[in-house]
Amino acid sequence: MAGHSRYDADETERRLGVLVRELDLALPLVLRRRRGLDRLSLRVDPARRCILLHAPRHCAFARLADFLVSRRDFLAERVADLPPPRPFAPGGAIPFEGHLRRIRHEPAMARQVVIDDDAILVGGPLAHLASRLARGLRQEAHERLRASVERHAAGLGLTPAGIRVADTVSRWGSCATDGTLRFNWRLVLAPAFVLDYVAAHEVAHLRHPHHGPAFWDEVVRCAVEAKAARCFLRHNGPELFAVGAER
Repeated sequence: MAGHSRYDADETERRLGVLVRELDLALPLVLRRRRGLDRLSLRVDPARRCILLHAPRHCAFARLADFLVSRRDFLAERVADLPPPRPFAPGGAIPFEGHLRRIRHEPAMARQVVIDDDAILVGGPLAHLASRLARGLRQEAHERLRASVERHAAGLGLTPAGIRVADTVSRWGSCATDGTLRFNWRLVLAPAFVLDYVAAHEVAHLRHPHHGPAFWDEVVRCAVEAKAARCFLRHNGPELFAVGAER
């Protein structure tokens, strides 16, 4: 039975992939089935360059297909709005702290990532350049976010349970109920004041798990450029998600 169910799931995703191509949506589809989910939802993942379809664990192909067809125009608009990808490749340029830097492969250099004023140097074999650069940028993001979080937390008399940096797809930051703060590593690509604002925003959530006046009062106490940072992310967020994308 388990094998038959797995076959059915694979066959459903294959047929949906065929439908997506017939609808001329240009991106592959990834089906995510969730236990306890009672409705369908669609989104275009700007980092992984795919269409994500979230569905209940047991959902007939016909219902999934009808939903895709009904949302075709919505998906086509989102796909068309995606900025060109900026892959991790020698000679390419990506932002770091708001400034474009050229990626340079240095095979004779140690297997590390070095960032200077106008370039990002990546050592080691070319085959591992993309993964090494991705790890290096996450490490840079974690260091800067940790420093910013510690500064704002000390100023507000708060203590986070921990800091996590990942490749999230829907939020720049979040505060879990246990006090763990999570951030998108791509914040290190934005100007420093943007990263600092998101860090302060999540620190303030340690005390106020809402966006009411008391929460914003805490953010103001952190003396960050909140309005400018939100404006930057609203207008430039898709460009940041294009960094590291292959297609």
